[in-house]
Amino acid sequence: MVQGTKSDPNAVTVQLVSKESEKLVSFLKLDHDLLHLLDSDRKLAVGNGGWSYTLSRKENFRQQTRAANAAATPSPQLTSLTDPSSPGATPPSVLGRFVGRSPCVDVARELGKTVGADCMKVKWDLTLYHDSKTLAPTTYKLRGTFYRDRIKEGTWTILRGANVNPAAVVYQLEADASQGPLLFLKADDDVLLFLDRGRNLMVGNSDFSYTLNRAK
Repeated sequence: MVQGTKSDPNAVTVQLVSKESEKLVSFLKLDHDLLHLLDSDRKLAVGNGGWSYTLSRKENFRQQTRAANAAATPSPQLTSLTDPSSPGATPPSVLGRFVGRSPCVDVARELGKTVGADCMKVKWDLTLYHDSKTLAPTTYKLRGTFYRDRIKEGTWTILRGANVNPAAVVYQLEADASQGPLLFLKADDDVLLFLDRGRNLMVGNSDFSYTLNRAK
């Protein structure tokens, strides 16, 4: 266990050392269930629309301890850091486009969507816009498996607070009233991680993770 990444000197990382070559492989410990590969500069490795560099625990630790933790520790409150409708806003520019594939059933449940048990994966293509002068969040466009008929559009805000880190930066995408918002933890400028309604990091499987990567 080693401390520090490129963007966070206090982050906990797991370092593997080869006895034969003494080469290193390092992972950021996101929580008990998730690790994310670090590159040679100790930055989060960036995947693509098909795959990410996030590893998920096979036996979900959180499912075993969620009830006890919930009883012992209240969830942090999400605190707004920005106002997307601030006066004097200038035309929006693209903050970033993020893509990826996630497991299907759990995220469909979070969104209140009905899918079959054989639904394996969901494709995501998210573009975030912000004010070109103030950099305040403005709107988003969301394409993907659940939005084939029409592009999903709305506003988003930047919040503070997740169970893994009360100081974490969270992007909240406003959705239909029947669905509730989509929440993403900002791991860094290039990687976003899905949060569930309880503000926990969502855990993937051996095929897909709940990670979106900045499109290059």
